[in-house]
Formats: sequence, structure tokens, C-alpha cells
Amino acid sequence: MEESRFETSELQASFMMSTPLWSDSWRLCNAANFSRSIQIHHVAGIMYVALPAVEMIQLGDLVGLEVAGVGVFSGLSAALASGEPPPMVDSAILNLFLQSKVSFSF
Repeated sequence: MEESRFETSELQASFMMSTPLWSDSWRLCNAANFSRSIQIHHVAGIMYVALPAVEMIQLGDLVGLEVAGVGVFSGLSAALASGEPPPMVDSAILNLFLQSKVSFSF
């Protein structure tokens, strides 16, 4: 018999709460909000990136992420199958990310 969505979600939530992922993420988000800057930390083999809270009025406008060429997201092009459309992201969140003071020299 197939599990209900609630049971599956409850199981996933229980698993998340039993790991340090939730508490580490929450702590880093609080640090980003307090410092009003992006926080990037490597904890136990996991890379956490937290943006400070900002008010976003217009969400839901999806745009294709440019992965061709040598841009910020060019590393994603190898993961796309031939002829596959680009990943879609929210334009307001993409603009926030691109305007942030992050060095893109990976």
C-alpha cells in the first residue's frame, strides 16, 4: 500500500530534524540577517550559503538561466541533455543573487 503524502512529509521532516542540517542552516541564516551580508560556511562536508532577509514584492516571474558560454552558471551546461531547455529560476531571486557582493572566481 502506498504511503500518504502526509506520512511521507512527516518522515522527511523527522529525518531533517534529527540531523544538524536544520540547526546549522538556521544558525547561518540568523548570522546572515544580523550581518546583512551573505554567509558561506563549510560544515561537515556540506556547503551552506545564506542570504540576508530582504523584502521581495514581485515573485513568481520565471526566467531561463543562461548556462551557455563562460558566465556564472556555465558549469550547469554539462548537466543538460542536448536540446533540453535551460533551468528556470525566479527573476527577483536571480537578480538578488547577481547583485550580491560575491566573488564568482570559483
